[in-house]
Amino acid sequence: MLKYSIVITTFDKRLRECLIPLVNSIKLQRSSVEIIVIVNGRANANFNEVYRIELLEFLAHQNNCFPTIFTNFQSLAKMWNRGILTASNEQVLVCNDDISISKNEGGGFFDYLELILTQNQSTFKI
Repeated sequence: MLKYSIVITTFDKRLRECLIPLVNSIKLQRSSVEIIVIVNGRANANFNEVYRIELLEFLAHQNNCFPTIFTNFQSLAKMWNRGILTASNEQVLVCNDDISISKNEGGGFFDYLELILTQNQSTFKI
């Protein structure tokens, strides 16, 4: 099996709507893949402690899933870069939390991703 990491950027308004379904979908299809969750803080407001508790409780039950939390607002590029630096694999898929990755009968996103990574190990584009 190919070794790669997935970096997901998120913030407190999208835990139940976006992040939880995305992580669950990924883990259903690739249970051992490393997921790095990069959490952004609020602009001009204190970090949401209730969100932090709910996020960490959810991630605690996910195998190979690691959070990095910024308590203050950060640029998206900084979050992407932090996720890439945190990942333990050389190949990293970076995405935001507002996507969905579903599996269809003929394979799915990860089958296609892994085929591309096998054919061209230095970079990929989807």
